[in-house]
Amino acid sequence: MKRKSKESTKLSRDKRWRLLVLIVLFLLYFSLVVLYSSHIPVGKGVDEEAHFLYVEDILKSGHLPKLNVPHGGHYESHQPPLFYLLSLPIAYLFGENWRVWGRAFSAILIAFSGFICYLAGRRLFKNEFLAIASGAFVLLLPGNILIASGFTNDSLVQALFSLAIFFLLGEKENDWLWGGLATAGAIMAKLSVVILIPAVFLAFLLSLKNKGDWKKEIKKLLLFFLPIVLIDSWWFVRNKILYGDFLGWRVFQEAFSSSPHPSYFLERGYSWGGYWLFVFLTCFGSFWTPLLRLRFLPTGYYIIPAFFLLLAISGDIKWIKEEKDKTARIYLLIFSFFFLFLSFIRFNLYFFEAQGRYLYPALCAFSILFNGGLEKINRLLPYIFYPYLLILAFLSLSLL
Repeated sequence: MKRKSKESTKLSRDKRWRLLVLIVLFLLYFSLVVLYSSHIPVGKGVDEEAHFLYVEDILKSGHLPKLNVPHGGHYESHQPPLFYLLSLPIAYLFGENWRVWGRAFSAILIAFSGFICYLAGRRLFKNEFLAIASGAFVLLLPGNILIASGFTNDSLVQALFSLAIFFLLGEKENDWLWGGLATAGAIMAKLSVVILIPAVFLAFLLSLKNKGDWKKEIKKLLLFFLPIVLIDSWWFVRNKILYGDFLGWRVFQEAFSSSPHPSYFLERGYSWGGYWLFVFLTCFGSFWTPLLRLRFLPTGYYIIPAFFLLLAISGDIKWIKEEKDKTARIYLLIFSFFFLFLSFIRFNLYFFEAQGRYLYPALCAFSILFNGGLEKINRLLPYIFYPYLLILAFLSLSLL
């Protein structure tokens, strides 16, 4: 009886500490969001004015906007509508002040993303600290705090992508159905996350060799695809009718024809190698710190994240070799981030848009891989890294 009582007391104490740490983490996150927001006038966040205009266009016209050439500042009108439709009640209820509350909506969505990533970490790790660290990465990454400080569909995309990852790390059929629903929602917030589909398919193929009942596994895959087909098909048909192709790529190229292209750099003496080096360096820097005014911290501040990233990659290789039962789920995380990165590379073949935030939809997958990899090298490494990430978050205020 005494032994059971001690175990019960220990579990109760652990739960209290976990709750306390999570409360402190979210208080810290919202404090940083308020601090960042105070440095950025409303409408001056990342593409913020165009996102506001999308919602206001719906309110005025009563229907979804269309991307025109020239766009006249309404250059986000090609985006799928879910984020903006969810924002309509806020705009309707708060009237002229709705934009401030719209920012709060984005901040809540990123907080939700961080919490879901914590839950995904609990689903994959046995270590409670690693689960909390997985959520903390999402909530304390300076560039992501910038996203949370403005009004942007990136917040909903990330939240739903994280939710999809959480469900797809599960084994039950219902998990895959809910994963499909979350993926369908993410696609209806931003088309770039359609890359989660091949990532899931490849991870599924890898998992088959360890499964006995193939029929059950194929049923799970069909349950994943079903909501995507039912919910998202109309948007691709609409694009085909309005713009002539399913993704709306042609009108996008026309509307952004004046944006920087690779040719701009090649004409000024860059080789293709030099161009891609510049793209990757810009992407890496703006992944770790906010890129609002095309400014970065001194180079030395990025060496530490680069060092920890290399350690994490080495640790992930070790993780795959040591925990065979988790291989398919680890590959799901890897493919999710890798395919999004390939999409980023393809985009930069046409336009120079080297911002690290384009990788943030898969931030939950990255966070779990980062923390899991560090832990495999040395259990103390995550404890060392997060104080630095917090310092980086405060230093990044100078970039706003």
